[in-house]
Amino acid sequence: MHHNYHQIVKTSKISLDKRVAWFFLLNGCFSVLVFLLAAFGQYSFESQPVIYLSILFFLCSSPLLFADRYNGKFAIFLIFMPLFFLFYGASDLIRLLPGFYDNTKNYREPGYLSLAEFSILIGAALYIGGYLWTANINYKQSSHAVKAEWSIPIILMFGLFSWAAGLVGTWIWQFQYVDWNNKTNIQGNFTVIFVILRMLQPVGAALLIYAYLIKKSTPLLILVLCMLFIEFVFGFVADSKELSVRSIVILVIAYLLLYGSFPKKWIIAAVIVCIATFSVFQAYRYEVLQQRDTGRQEALQDFSANLDKALASKQLSEGRAISSIKGIVERTNLKGNMQLIVSRTGYDVAFQNGYTIGLLFHAVIPRFIWPDKPDSSVGRLFNREFKISEDPDTYISATHMGELYWNFGWPGLIVGMFFIGSFMGFLSAKLSLVDNPSALKFLVLISTIYLLCFRFEGGIALQYTLWLRSTIMLILLDMVFKRYRAVEPKNPRRFNIA
Repeated sequence: MHHNYHQIVKTSKISLDKRVAWFFLLNGCFSVLVFLLAAFGQYSFESQPVIYLSILFFLCSSPLLFADRYNGKFAIFLIFMPLFFLFYGASDLIRLLPGFYDNTKNYREPGYLSLAEFSILIGAALYIGGYLWTANINYKQSSHAVKAEWSIPIILMFGLFSWAAGLVGTWIWQFQYVDWNNKTNIQGNFTVIFVILRMLQPVGAALLIYAYLIKKSTPLLILVLCMLFIEFVFGFVADSKELSVRSIVILVIAYLLLYGSFPKKWIIAAVIVCIATFSVFQAYRYEVLQQRDTGRQEALQDFSANLDKALASKQLSEGRAISSIKGIVERTNLKGNMQLIVSRTGYDVAFQNGYTIGLLFHAVIPRFIWPDKPDSSVGRLFNREFKISEDPDTYISATHMGELYWNFGWPGLIVGMFFIGSFMGFLSAKLSLVDNPSALKFLVLISTIYLLCFRFEGGIALQYTLWLRSTIMLILLDMVFKRYRAVEPKNPRRFNIA
């Protein structure tokens, strides 16, 4: 027996007048705030990033102006631009706030707009232009329903299997093959197994969240809450903030994609948890793993005592909230990397001339076929070329935008960011859940947003290879699962699932 579940893809649009009003109200308030903070600062207006922050916020808030709904063809746009501000503007903003940093020391070169800041603004503008261009020319509302959708039993069974198998694989990887500084001690074809397992975990989590948002049943809510709790604890003991919050982020994104609105209660709860705990994550890494040179598995054997050491750390002397906010902003700050690349590439560091981006064509070939293929992870090369860390094996991300400049200079930045924006706009239009929602579209969108937006700091070759492999795997799964008790939705705007 088939059932028509409630309509969950929001189709109502936001009026242009309302969008324009919110856009200019937010930008006006932000500009006034930044100017006031700069006026009461220790340094002159010229030496503070007032102009830069105002223009960056203007660009990053542009989805409010263009997005007539919060999902559909503007979904990726709406998610990526706030992330872009977090990556390239949040650090400058909190440095203007009293009580977060010692403002008696100027951290920035004098000038209204530095060359690196100009390059960041140009990159953001080109991304926006490329996105809007392809999203608008590729978007056509389809009258054809999804011919076959995955059944709820398949979603739940495969979701649970993928999540559990991925969790076990990630546990073995984190505790036996990777040290606290993310250096691996595993070689050869055995890595392929762990790559697959680690790819399955977020897929399984996304499927369980997808089932919950469709059914909205209490048992599925309990299942999702248990999954989030287990992953949070796992991320702490495995020394990975990303693993601890990844499924929470997936849930927020999934809600936005399917309902066309933000889950305010979930977001508030997630923010409170992050602010209360992330500083403890950092203290645990510093006091237990780094200072004592203790492995994750060894630290877990005396977890209670080690947790007490973290809670007593001097790193928490400012308070958990301030330490967490500073830690999150510093961890996600990519502006310094861009500053380094723009200021030194072509002077004392040579251009890559496409080498690191060309690794994308090498990375798609599995290592068991090409055992000696070059490493597609460019973070260590970036560290060695720019001589950032004393340890040449330390991974330091060049970021997508920085890597474009590192390879081809200004032409690389201009063409590359426009192309990335165009690609994101194309995907968002073609995978829109507003017209014909499906599990495949949902999963590919989640994969795209996680691997190419949230992981914008990663190397281009590595992240796009992971995205390509993930997409191929999802298409193959769709070919298999949609034929099992598949149904034909009578209404393309409704989920009709067995």
